[in-house]
Amino acid sequence: MGIHEGHAAGYQIIDHEADTGFIVFAHRYEGLFTYSARALFSLITNLRKVRKGETKEVLIPLEPDSLIIFLNELLYLWDADRFITKTVAIRKEGSALRCAAQGEHFDRKRHIIKKEVKAATYHGFSIEFRDGLYRARFIVDI
Repeated sequence: MGIHEGHAAGYQIIDHEADTGFIVFAHRYEGLFTYSARALFSLITNLRKVRKGETKEVLIPLEPDSLIIFLNELLYLWDADRFITKTVAIRKEGSALRCAAQGEHFDRKRHIIKKEVKAATYHGFSIEFRDGLYRARFIVDI
């Protein structure tokens, strides 16, 4: 969703040595997961060419590092099944978050891999709420 301007939700790509980082902005905590997934997979491929034909569910414990756990679960789906996440819907269930990732499996006729992402890291990871927006910062290992 592009670069943050004013009080808009979305994400911004930041340079970080040999890796890539993101600052994600959202009006709701769950929105951090939605925009972080979009940011992550925008590095991997052109999301405009990805269809929402299949849904994969992931249950994440609600903890301070849930966002990093979530991103690494999506990367596992990519690494193990070549499943490209286009969008996610997040729902709180007790002390966990149920994440429904919509997308499709990699199709070499339609998808081009721009970068391989190894992992979302804890280096520089932070989440804060300020001026009516949640902000998350994270680095991915390329």
